[in-house]
Amino acid sequence: MLRTVIVAGVAMAGTLLASVAQPGAVQDAGHASVSTGGEPSRIDRTIAVVTQRYDEWLGAAPSLTPRAITVRVPWWSSPGAMHLESQVAVALARTRLASLHGSDTTAALVDGIAWHLQSRVVEELFDIVQRQPGHHIDEVSLFGGHVRWGVPLLVVPRHARDDRIPLPVIHALEAVASLEGVVGWPALAAAIRVLLSPPAPNGDDEVRARLESALGIPLTWFFALLEARTAVDYSLSGVSTQLQNCDGRRCYQTTAAVTRQGPPIGGGVLIQIDFGGEQRSLLRWTGDEGAREFRFESGLAPVAITIDPGRQIRLDGNFLDQRWRAEPSAASRPFKWLVSWVVWLQHATLTHSVLL
Repeated sequence: MLRTVIVAGVAMAGTLLASVAQPGAVQDAGHASVSTGGEPSRIDRTIAVVTQRYDEWLGAAPSLTPRAITVRVPWWSSPGAMHLESQVAVALARTRLASLHGSDTTAALVDGIAWHLQSRVVEELFDIVQRQPGHHIDEVSLFGGHVRWGVPLLVVPRHARDDRIPLPVIHALEAVASLEGVVGWPALAAAIRVLLSPPAPNGDDEVRARLESALGIPLTWFFALLEARTAVDYSLSGVSTQLQNCDGRRCYQTTAAVTRQGPPIGGGVLIQIDFGGEQRSLLRWTGDEGAREFRFESGLAPVAITIDPGRQIRLDGNFLDQRWRAEPSAASRPFKWLVSWVVWLQHATLTHSVLL
């Protein structure tokens, strides 16, 4: 069973009214009614923060047509799950993006931008309400998903995949998040502002031209991801390291083979090499070729090699093939075994606390 919340927008006044619709009630989109449960204050706070942030990022909102936004919140859902805040933020973002329309590619772009804006602003709302960083708390679904019980210990970060939204929307969201990882948030916000500036773009070609002009880089890879709805896969296909004599001194010669499936990401990806003693080196691979071998010499043996250590490419199809670690020494194996049991005990404790 779901609760239905209606958010009514008033165009020319530049404000929004909020209310909670009771079952069977007829809601007037121009007025706010009084109800219990604390929902109006949550909506008011959400609207205030979201509107302020969208104005900062995208510019002042144009005159909007009055509309009602329906938000469906599961019964027993914890406020920390942020269902209401998330849906209100997406709906208000779609209102800002209403001038963008056209093919499936533009529709996917609108989905991605709307949900990406939501992820940033709801993260701020979560910090205000819960007084800790995160995007929402995880929930246990009961009775076929009709009742959800929040688990405060399981805090989900902004960049985690949100299984509460459809897969095509997740794909578009992660494509936009990957673009932010390449260009940075200030540049992406400025590009969205340019995209929404009048006159409205006419078709996919003009949408792409505006974004490329604003960001100053080609976005062939980005629109290929939006159109194909497929993932890329940067992976380490092999690593070998050997102790050698390098001009009379001891050194390690290492070869790391990397491969790419799907379109190359603009700007390339970082490859991080970690050595003993907390030393590390970074190099960038453009990915223009489908495969490449990197060879390097070092005085210390590498202990780990990681592709995209900051997880900037959100659409990578498999994060498990992006990291290589050297085999632990015999002295460290008992410690590694102990750590695995501590992690198992932690998972068992969390599961027990949920079931109680």
